[in-house]
Amino acid sequence: MEGLHDKGKPVERRGRKATGLKWIIHYDRRAAEEILFLGVPAICGGSVMKKTCLFPQFAGILLLILLALPAGAGNNQALHEIKVEIPELLQLEVGPAEIVFDLAHPNHGEPFPAPSYPSYYTPTSNQQYLPVRVYTNGKTGWRLLIYGETDQGLGEGAIEWSLDGTNWSQLKPTEQVLTTGGYTNGWLELKVYFRLVLRGLEYARLDVYKVKVNYQLSSV
Repeated sequence: MEGLHDKGKPVERRGRKATGLKWIIHYDRRAAEEILFLGVPAICGGSVMKKTCLFPQFAGILLLILLALPAGAGNNQALHEIKVEIPELLQLEVGPAEIVFDLAHPNHGEPFPAPSYPSYYTPTSNQQYLPVRVYTNGKTGWRLLIYGETDQGLGEGAIEWSLDGTNWSQLKPTEQVLTTGGYTNGWLELKVYFRLVLRGLEYARLDVYKVKVNYQLSSV
């Protein structure tokens, strides 16, 4: 039997299935090319089908299937809406840490009494600074103030503060600008260092001297 690829010649293949039914394949290459390149008229008028036209029947079946589909079946969408509200905040936190200056047990190199005055002492406690945290999620700038109250007898200016341990300012009862800033990208932690300044005029006390350090945060 000739191959299926013989040019321009109709080809038939015959056989028998296991069930005993005969099968025949009729292949007309030229008609197939007409179908491929000429379109629908070639199907209905070519040599593939002389008395019937299968394409209109297939098109009708396809149209019935499309009409049976629910409207918008190919573009069926729904949604939920989620709302998120983030308030603008400006917040200040101070830790529970405590700083101690124990001159009965001063740090090495800081003798008491001092050989000369004024003399400077660093904290004898494990805590060398007090943490202060600022949080803001807005574009508004802010200002952090610091001021303090010292027990009588210790003297004003006996406590000095610093943000880097190098540049020092006296802690006063009036407000001073500790630092300023803007958006903090989360919590911003500041380390406020303190040192004691004695001038040789201080009286001893049975109890301890206490200094209250206050902070005030405001927008600018």
